[in-house]
Amino acid sequence: MTLDRVPTGIKGFDPLIDGGFPRGSLILLAGNPGTGKTIFGANFAYHGATDYNENSVYASFAEGKKVFYEHMQPLGMDFEKLEKEGKFKILDLTVMKEPGASSILELILDNVFRMGAKRLVIDSFSAISQAFGEKLDARMVLHLILGRLVRQAGCTVLLIIEIPIGSTQIGLGIEEFVADGVLFLRRKELEGRLIREVEILKLRGTEVKQHKYLFSLKNGFQVFPPFVPRVPKQPKIWKPIPDHGDMISTGSQDVDNLLGGGFPLGSYTLLEAGEGVPYRGYAAILISFACNFVGHHRGMVIIPSSGLDAESIKKLLSPYMGEDRFEKSVRVTRFTTPTETDVTLKSYEVPLPSTSIVKASQVHWSAINFFRKKFGSPIYSFVGYDSLEYQFGPGEGLKVLGKSVANVKRLGDIRINLVRPGVSTAVSLKDVSDTHLKVIMADGAVLLYGVKPTTGFYNLEIDDSEGYPVPKLTPII
Repeated sequence: MTLDRVPTGIKGFDPLIDGGFPRGSLILLAGNPGTGKTIFGANFAYHGATDYNENSVYASFAEGKKVFYEHMQPLGMDFEKLEKEGKFKILDLTVMKEPGASSILELILDNVFRMGAKRLVIDSFSAISQAFGEKLDARMVLHLILGRLVRQAGCTVLLIIEIPIGSTQIGLGIEEFVADGVLFLRRKELEGRLIREVEILKLRGTEVKQHKYLFSLKNGFQVFPPFVPRVPKQPKIWKPIPDHGDMISTGSQDVDNLLGGGFPLGSYTLLEAGEGVPYRGYAAILISFACNFVGHHRGMVIIPSSGLDAESIKKLLSPYMGEDRFEKSVRVTRFTTPTETDVTLKSYEVPLPSTSIVKASQVHWSAINFFRKKFGSPIYSFVGYDSLEYQFGPGEGLKVLGKSVANVKRLGDIRINLVRPGVSTAVSLKDVSDTHLKVIMADGAVLLYGVKPTTGFYNLEIDDSEGYPVPKLTPII
């Protein structure tokens, strides 16, 4: 039997729980102060009234009516309008002088039945529970009144529970056994930066494929599903976005904003991929910049990462810049040995000697300068440092690092170096880079953040609505 579902309306969340909460269920939403419980509850009530034609009652012990409305208005939730339309009712229980448990519950239930409300939020049950003398009394109220009576009315209850910092117990310790679902919101540090996480501890009749997801309070409440490497089914030629003065656009307005406008002319950039990050997780940034850069009739030279070659690079980029533009504006290097006499190179391939990194660097710079004469400055060069270490050995990249940095700055070019786990040159690259971005995985999501400049976490998704993969960033706040 398929359960009737109540969509929460919270962006990104409902597909993760089979479409929503089971109708008539009692859901506990627990968390420490400041984790976003009230915003979650407000979204549940607001979207019920606006999107699903379900009247909502919000019993608030945490904020007065005026403050609640003022806090939710900037997040796009106009509760005052809903109240005038008779779709929403807030019970301001902060003004009750000596509220008893029975009188509070009577007031709540009276408004639920009078409005025919299908959604009830109690913020928070911790306040009501203080009026109970015994845990048994609280359990009876949860089970008999909020559970059975409200369920008979087809009303779904969201019960918010405040958990003091340092405590691991949810409420009185009995609520989670009575509830149909238990969600836990938390905030914690990862690599010195804030992340927010929702954990699904329990949800009746629901196949929970993953129990923890990241979320952000940016513009309300948004849950981030696991990263999906979107590839447009019908690729289109990239429409380059303009540069910002001396800042070269990354091709993504979100990434440009993170960097203060883009990559400065004459800049050396390190893109660091953490453990377990899928290739498409960071390739989205590289594809975006390459296509936008070449779209402005400029040239680029690539030393690909291990596992990639000229053909795979062409397959990756040409759908968004066209084969003709790729072959005219892009050069991809290929390591060759003196004994390879029968090597057939594509028009867009550049042979690099595999016996000396110094000689290889000289050939690499010759290809860059060839494009400089053809297109002018700046030229974009990309280096996958794992392939250099695989070819020449750990630490060999240091022999050409200083001259490379000096050339990029002197000529006003753009260089992006990619390091993956295990690359020994990473420490030195961090020191000399003007910009250092890092990509990591957390709860299945791909996160991007700036080491230089210092930023918080951004969830990275791919927007393919224009026919090409544009990195989309949402700050975790």
